[in-house]
Amino acid sequence: PYKKNDFNIYMVGNIGKASAPLNEADIVNLRYTVNSYDDFREMGFPVAASFIGYRKGDAASFKVKRLVGQYNIRMTTSATNAIYRIKDVKLYNCARDMYPFSPDTKASVMAEKGDSLTAEDLTALNAGQTVSLYFVENLQGVLLPDNPHAESKIPLSIPANEKLCTYLEMTASFSGKYDGVNVSSDNVKYRFYLGADN
Repeated sequence: PYKKNDFNIYMVGNIGKASAPLNEADIVNLRYTVNSYDDFREMGFPVAASFIGYRKGDAASFKVKRLVGQYNIRMTTSATNAIYRIKDVKLYNCARDMYPFSPDTKASVMAEKGDSLTAEDLTALNAGQTVSLYFVENLQGVLLPDNPHAESKIPLSIPANEKLCTYLEMTASFSGKYDGVNVSSDNVKYRFYLGADN
């Protein structure tokens, strides 16, 4: 490198110890695997940056990219005859591995459970505030092309790939009236499958 004036610089952060490949062509194969989604709270979010065509002696600035997605949640209800309280919110079937310099590469390692809301988050959510969950993109693509119905976006529709579908599960308590009858439940579960195909 000391004989050249131009360099391509790649950097990663918040991933612990990592060994760089010997050849630049192999940088696309650099993979980071999340041990646990709790790592985000302890180590921060993994980030990456690159500077292509850096010239020796020039000043350089790097735009660092966060390697995890963010899912914002806010609950509002116009119901006057019902009381909802969110008790738990978790992400399931989340990717654990990422390729910082090959962002379109599909994840190959999945975690059954991903990020979840803390007690403080749940208090804020029930008070009408916006809270966030974080996840590694699994990049599996559109598994239900041309699907027109949101209710069809369930594991039964894609049995061969059901473990690849990241979804948010929300557990709530409910009490109120339906057709004049008092109804209630301590464990109403809602599932939201992420992605564009409904």
